[in-house]
Amino acid sequence: MTSLTPVVLSGRIAFAISVVSSLIFFFFIPQSSLMSYLLTSGFFVFVFLFSFFLLKFSIERFVQEKLSVIYETIHQLKRNPISTEKKSFKANDPISKVNEEVLDWHLDNQKEINRLTEMEQYRREFIGNVSHELKTPVFNIQGYLLTLLEGGLEDESINRKYLERAEKSVEKLIKLLNELDMIIRLDTGEIQLNIQRIDLIELVKEVIESIELKAEKKHIKISILRKNMEPLWIMADEDKITQIITNLLINSIKYGSEKGKTEISFDDMKKQILVKIKDNGVGIKDKEISRVFDRFYRTDAAREHDQKGFGLGLSIVKHIVEAHGQTIHVNSVKHEGSTFSFTLKKAGKR
Repeated sequence: MTSLTPVVLSGRIAFAISVVSSLIFFFFIPQSSLMSYLLTSGFFVFVFLFSFFLLKFSIERFVQEKLSVIYETIHQLKRNPISTEKKSFKANDPISKVNEEVLDWHLDNQKEINRLTEMEQYRREFIGNVSHELKTPVFNIQGYLLTLLEGGLEDESINRKYLERAEKSVEKLIKLLNELDMIIRLDTGEIQLNIQRIDLIELVKEVIESIELKAEKKHIKISILRKNMEPLWIMADEDKITQIITNLLINSIKYGSEKGKTEISFDDMKKQILVKIKDNGVGIKDKEISRVFDRFYRTDAAREHDQKGFGLGLSIVKHIVEAHGQTIHVNSVKHEGSTFSFTLKKAGKR
């Protein structure tokens, strides 16, 4: 099959023009047999050659102009690969569409490159954070064991103390691995939620009772802002929702003001219940709000108050909420407090 080049296309069009023009010419000249055929043949050749070269020049120039736009676009994209500017073209010809498709292809690929770059950056940060968090307990355990092996085991004044310290470091290590395992399983959907009908009010009361001693140490009052304590039914995994509320309430105690307060409220949103946990503690800086749910991220307040932890708690909370198909948000003002709000699916009437 012959490819449709400018030469072939020009030849075909020129031949068609020549045939039509020659037939018209033949009928308008005197019909003397040999002379009419010779004149018509000459006219055919003249029209064919004239049309061929004119068409060839016009088509090649047209194609060159259009291709130069595409080459210029590709050149600009090579010089500035992160450019997302998309030019509009008035012409509706196929070559202009090719240029637009080149731009669309570039934009799609640039988005994919950006996504892969972000994932690679996240992977490096994640590995770095895991390595950093593992170092402390592992090195502590190593130090305690070396001390015992180098003679401390026979010294009754330190052997038990160092074994107990090693045990605490092992517990810390196990906690980190368990939290990482939970996040990975939530990410991959391996954890199956046991969705059932739950009384949210009763669940919150039980969580408050379980952390009552922690709140009393800082003289923080935890209260439920609700006129009546009638059941508030939701559809969720009881253990996971307990984990969410426990984590958020403990955080409100950690970063709450001495003799402060934590308030829990519920808003009916027809199909969902909006749960709000508000404290009047140290708050979160504006620049940190967008990162509070990131893995291993610890706010300045956590470092300033020397709060222990891996920075995984809020990340787990977010994953659990999203595993329920719901959303979580945080509003905070530095030195005034924070409000964590998340939705839960409302249970239908029995």
